[in-house]
Amino acid sequence: MDSETGGPSPLTPLQKQIYESANERYAAKHFAAASVEIVDTVPAHYDPLRGLLLRAYEPVVPTMYSDGYAEELTDLESRANSTTMFTALLNGHIVGTITYIDDAAHPLHLFADTCAAYMRFLAVDPSAQRTGAGSLLTKRCIEQANVQNRPRIGLHTLPTMTAAINLYVSLGFERSTSNDGLSHVGYDGEAPAFIKPLS
Repeated sequence: MDSETGGPSPLTPLQKQIYESANERYAAKHFAAASVEIVDTVPAHYDPLRGLLLRAYEPVVPTMYSDGYAEELTDLESRANSTTMFTALLNGHIVGTITYIDDAAHPLHLFADTCAAYMRFLAVDPSAQRTGAGSLLTKRCIEQANVQNRPRIGLHTLPTMTAAINLYVSLGFERSTSNDGLSHVGYDGEAPAFIKPLS
């Protein structure tokens, strides 16, 4: 526990390495032959997803409890009626989430490119990483944008989220410096933007 923020103390590099290694071994043992299903988020998912979001973001946004980001991250009810949320299920268990935003006027749509659809709050439970859940959640948002005939889909991330950045690049997202500028909590500087042109 961090005495100043009231939240968990940030992980040291060695702790993070041990933590990630243990999660990878757990996933390899339990989820090797598992099938991930992407479904629409329903209210029954909210409580499990709140804990999942915190577990996923704590290692990369250590200030989330002191700057209010934890509240925004887990406020699923407020965005349920004005965005589209998807849940990843692995053998029936909730293991991931993402939020898709198609309205550029929405307060959660932080892209300068108002023609682009936007995605936020991608999270996969640490115990279920490397199961393909993050990729399938992202692809579901891309599909949604294509259905709505959006020319592009974009997102912001953080330099510390290297696994997510590698995922986005593998799915055809490219850096978009003209859309940088999100003043992201927990990060001193502009958050990098990525964009994917759609057919």
